[in-house]
Amino acid sequence: MKLANNPWNKGRSVGPRQGLTSEQVRQVRAHLSKQKSSHDTCLFSVAIDTMLRASDLMALRVRDVILPTGHIRETFPWKQKKTSGGVSPVLTPQSQKTLRAWLIESQKRPEHFLFTREKPIDGPPITVGFYRQLVKRWVKAIGLSPHHYSAHSLRRSKAIFMYERGVSVEIIGRLLGHQSPASTIHYLGIDENAARVLAQSHDIFSAKPVPKSKPIPRFSSEELDIISEKIWVRLAQKLTDLFDETSKKGRD
Repeated sequence: MKLANNPWNKGRSVGPRQGLTSEQVRQVRAHLSKQKSSHDTCLFSVAIDTMLRASDLMALRVRDVILPTGHIRETFPWKQKKTSGGVSPVLTPQSQKTLRAWLIESQKRPEHFLFTREKPIDGPPITVGFYRQLVKRWVKAIGLSPHHYSAHSLRRSKAIFMYERGVSVEIIGRLLGHQSPASTIHYLGIDENAARVLAQSHDIFSAKPVPKSKPIPRFSSEELDIISEKIWVRLAQKLTDLFDETSKKGRD
């Protein structure tokens, strides 16, 4: 009898996996930096920075992230596996540094998959399932509950970080490859409850009035001509006085 291929979370009430805060990101990186291989540090950094889905991360090859000169790219074009839409993931200096370390250590060639861990350097990438288990292992190492985190937590972390610092939903959505701002709003967890909390924290009745700025004076053309003439007269007088003073000192 053939078993139905149902999603793992069918019928379960599970919300979106939590993202990591900037402090938790630093803690995980510090934990991974103690490992002998730089593979996991590189995978974690690239996952956080690019905000790519797990399936896209596993499909990355060395040639996708390096230039023909051998330098690490700051950004690269990518076609998403799930939606077929294009995105331009970004690699900040920290991720470029860890990528460079992993490529030197592994001696990978441009055609090799980027993330293979203990497999041969020319082998297939690690599976998405194994990647999920790695993430759960990493968060557990810094004292977090693995139940609330998974591979998608890393994709959400930088998106939430940017939103909390004022980056527009439209820009974040473009980086994530979303089709509409509504999708990004839902993805970031900006639901009705969060909106109500924000509304309650902005009390219009107790807000202090913003001091009015003084109006900038406006002059007519005639007034500007008079002011300019006065300025030039004063400047000419200053120069004359300075010249007379200099001449007097020279005669003395």
